[in-house]
Amino acid sequence: MSRPGRIAVRQLPAAVAAPTPDGLLIRRTPGHTGLDGPRPAFVGRRQRHLGAVVSAVLDVGEGRGGLAFRNAEDNLVALEARATATGVEVEARVVVAGFDRTWHATLPCGDVELTIASAPPPSGFSAGAVGGDRIRLTARVADAGVTLVELDGRHWCFETAKAFTGRVVGPFAAEGAVRVRRLRYSGRS
Repeated sequence: MSRPGRIAVRQLPAAVAAPTPDGLLIRRTPGHTGLDGPRPAFVGRRQRHLGAVVSAVLDVGEGRGGLAFRNAEDNLVALEARATATGVEVEARVVVAGFDRTWHATLPCGDVELTIASAPPPSGFSAGAVGGDRIRLTARVADAGVTLVELDGRHWCFETAKAFTGRVVGPFAAEGAVRVRRLRYSGRS
């Protein structure tokens, strides 16, 4: 797991993830914390475009995990999924500047595709204008999909979050093991 540009939090990416024939396996071990802790089982890359669409197809049959934008322990936007006997439960969570909120949805059984899309502000945007980028969190299993939340990204910037890393996006394991079958990043400035 030594692909250029991939990073982990306070550890090497190889301590968190390993390639397998069925996809990238991310495992949370006893030394790891949750996504909002100092050593999450998270591997990501920096967001390098004003607009970016990141999607991951995950098998959560052996654990719980998802896809997240993360600045620091107290600044994150995440989609987390877990398999149940009746389907896949998905939770969207936003933590920024003292705000911590969740949204929930249930989808049919199967591999889940989680997507975080950020759209840049309109071309006429000025520093004094209200609004910033839009961040949309969606989940899909087969033909069933849902948008859990759409956010105003101006509240998730350096001035509010005071994070030093900038936005880092990638998959994570919150419990057990999560297999990343496909991970895509596309960006536009």
